[in-house]
Amino acid sequence: MRDTPLDFSSPDLGVIAPTVDSNPTQTAITRSTPGIRPKATTCPTPDLNFVATADLPGLIEEWLLECECRQHAATTNAVRRVFANNLLWFLRHRGFEQCGSRELKQFFLYLARGHEETGGRWGQGRFTKPLRPVSIKDYYACLRSFFGWMESEEIVALSPMARISRPPVRDEVKQPLSETQVEALLRAARLSQSPHRDEAIVLLLLDSGVRANELVQLKVSDLDIKNGNFFVIGKGNKRRSCYFGQATKKALLRYLRGARLAEDAALFPGTKDGGSGRALTRSGLLQLLGRLGRVAGIEVNVHQMRRTFATTILQNGSDIVAVRDMLGHSTIAMTLKYLSVSQSHIEAQHRQFSPADNLRRRR
Repeated sequence: MRDTPLDFSSPDLGVIAPTVDSNPTQTAITRSTPGIRPKATTCPTPDLNFVATADLPGLIEEWLLECECRQHAATTNAVRRVFANNLLWFLRHRGFEQCGSRELKQFFLYLARGHEETGGRWGQGRFTKPLRPVSIKDYYACLRSFFGWMESEEIVALSPMARISRPPVRDEVKQPLSETQVEALLRAARLSQSPHRDEAIVLLLLDSGVRANELVQLKVSDLDIKNGNFFVIGKGNKRRSCYFGQATKKALLRYLRGARLAEDAALFPGTKDGGSGRALTRSGLLQLLGRLGRVAGIEVNVHQMRRTFATTILQNGSDIVAVRDMLGHSTIAMTLKYLSVSQSHIEAQHRQFSPADNLRRRR
């Protein structure tokens, strides 16, 4: 479906636009029964390149069921559901009875300008800032997959997305955390309400490069403290080994001694569950990093932690193939998109290898 990681930091992610024909404060969209294709109201024979808006809820569910059968990641399917349902909201909001190339082009225009409308994008006042180009590109990839599936199922003769050009996206130079920022983040963790847990979380993210979902699914029994490794089930249900060093090992031991968790318990339980031991959720992890970032005076998210891990371990001498395997990527091209050279490293490299300075030394 895509050749770049989904942007999970998008402000619209996880928000399904409210339905038009119901209470405007309601955010859930009524869905058809999963796995049952709606009765076609658009094209009794596959000779048209559009579908009826009324058919879309059932088609979305059938497509997502197909994605689940192919064992696509649950987080990826959750994003697909949000994007597809936001398209459905737009079509209903504009009164479009069908969805073809014309309506999709207007939808992409709305993605770029919807924040300017009264009431904000999706009719929600909090969305008054422009959607990032990379997020619009994610919508494009999602809808291209959705309508491509319809074409393969002969629901449409030709995907209406085939006539829509891919949105241009400039490469964003995303910086990893600097050493000073990492130290500030660790200080913030040690001052939190759960200092040992939060310090262990920050260090494990930085030292292993795990994804958010992989971290929150860990159990105590998954850790091999002695050998400094653990296993995770990543995207595509792929099992891989992750590793951590001595500093993280000490932080984990300090945390586990105080937490007194059972072997089959969640490694990182939430702090607002009344002591039930339920695992910290992905949303809870993102909120935790947000709080620590505010105390540290920086903006931080899990993707940035993974980028910091990849960049730092490569600068410390690891090879790119090993980094690919540590991150759980299928190709080196994907890994390269996570790597970024910090400005301080660029400056240090120039000071060391300045052509003019080295010329002067040879005289």
